[in-house]
Amino acid sequence: MALVSQEPVLYARTLRENIAYGLETTLTPRDVEHAARRANAHDFISAMKDGYETQAGEKGTQLSGMRACVCVGYVCVGGGV
Repeated sequence: MALVSQEPVLYARTLRENIAYGLETTLTPRDVEHAARRANAHDFISAMKDGYETQAGEKGTQLSGMRACVCVGYVCVGGGV
């Protein structure tokens, strides 16, 4: 079980990098996409101009209300456990 706060913080990196952030293993693009699908973030991310390579901006400010979905993706790959 993991907790994602109502105001999650993302880093000034791509969405792909935020989902995989801090993991000791290297994730394939397929792993990241699978985690995003589990977090219901894949469609939102894919609809963006740069997809998974979209910059989140400082503290995730570029994503408005979708920061939590990206953070749930991080949890889905084992980052929050």
